[in-house]
Amino acid sequence: MTLLIREDPSPELVAAAVTDLVAQRVEGLNVYWIGVTGGRDEFHTALTRRLRNTDTVVIVVRGDGFRNPNALTSDLMALLESNRSAFDELFDSRSDGPLISIGVVLVARTALEIPQSSSPGVWPEWVPFVGGKEVSCHIQDISHDISVPLDSPSLELSRVSRALHALERAMVRRLIYSSQVDDSKQIGLYLCLSRGTDKAGWTGFIRNADVVSKKSTPNAYRPSVRDGAALTSRLWNVSTAESPARARELEQHLRVALVIDDADVPDAWRQSVFQVLARPSNVKSRQSGSHDFVQDMLVNIATACQFITSAHHAGDYPSFPIHLARAIADELLFSLSRAEAVINGLPSIEPS
Repeated sequence: MTLLIREDPSPELVAAAVTDLVAQRVEGLNVYWIGVTGGRDEFHTALTRRLRNTDTVVIVVRGDGFRNPNALTSDLMALLESNRSAFDELFDSRSDGPLISIGVVLVARTALEIPQSSSPGVWPEWVPFVGGKEVSCHIQDISHDISVPLDSPSLELSRVSRALHALERAMVRRLIYSSQVDDSKQIGLYLCLSRGTDKAGWTGFIRNADVVSKKSTPNAYRPSVRDGAALTSRLWNVSTAESPARARELEQHLRVALVIDDADVPDAWRQSVFQVLARPSNVKSRQSGSHDFVQDMLVNIATACQFITSAHHAGDYPSFPIHLARAIADELLFSLSRAEAVINGLPSIEPS
C-alpha cells in the first residue's frame, strides 16, 4: 500500500498567493497565517526572500499563543514586539514615504485554531508614523487557499500516470491470459470496445495494447480516446460517453473477461470517493464485491484519464486549491494502485 504524506505548499506558491493579496489589503495591518509541517525556519528564510518589495514581514510563530479569540490582538502585538528587527529592516528599506498598510505572514506548525477575524489593536510605539495608534487588524488563514494550475509540479501527477499505466499493464496481462484459457469470455467485452478500424479483431487489439503499454513512458502515460490504442482509453470512452445501460453492460463484460469472482475482492477493499459520488441515487449502496470493484475501477480509470488530460490542457482551466487537487491525486493513486494489486492477485483460470 502506498503511504501518502501531506506536503507543505512551497514558499514560491505561498509568496504568489500573498503577493496577489497585497492589492486587496483593506486594513492597516493584514496578517496571513500559514501552517507547515516541515522546517519553519527554512520556510521563513525562503519566503522572506520572495516577498521583498511587498511591504510584508515573515515571522515564525512559537509558543502557545493564538488559541484564545479574546487574546488574539494581544498575542499578535506581543509577537510584533519580539520581532522588531524584521520590521526595522522593512522600514529602513523604504524610501517612498510612509507605509499605508503592512502585511505579516505567520509561519506556524498548524492551521489557525480560532475563527478568522478583524479586530482593533494598538501599534507598538516604535512603528514610524502610526506608533501608539489604533489599527484595524485582519488575520486570514491561507493554509487552504494556495491555488495551483492542474499541471503544477507540486501535484506530482506523474504518480497518477504511473498508477494508471500499471493498471493498464495488469489488465492487459490478465486478458491475454484469460483469452488463452477460454477466448469465449472476451466476446462480450470486445463487442463493447471494438472499432471499425481494428485489425485482427480482439486478439489483434489486446496484443497491440500490450505492445503499446510496454513502449509507453509510465511517468507521462496519457491514454488517448482518439487513437484508442490503450485498453484504458477505450474503457474511459465507453464508460462515460455511452448511456448508463451501456456502461453497466461494459462493467458486466469486463468482469467476465477478467474472470473476477466476489471471493477475489479483499474484505478490506473500499470504494473510492469518486464512485460514491458517481453512484445513482436509485441504486442500493452495495452490490456484490466483484460488481462494486469493477464499477469502481471503471470510474477511477475515467477520472484519472480526465484529470491527466485536463492537466495537459491546464491553461484552459482555472487554478484550484492545492490541498483539493492533491487530495484528488492521492485518492486516484490509492484507488488505482489497489485495483492493480487485486488484478495481479487474481487466481489462475480453469478452462470451461
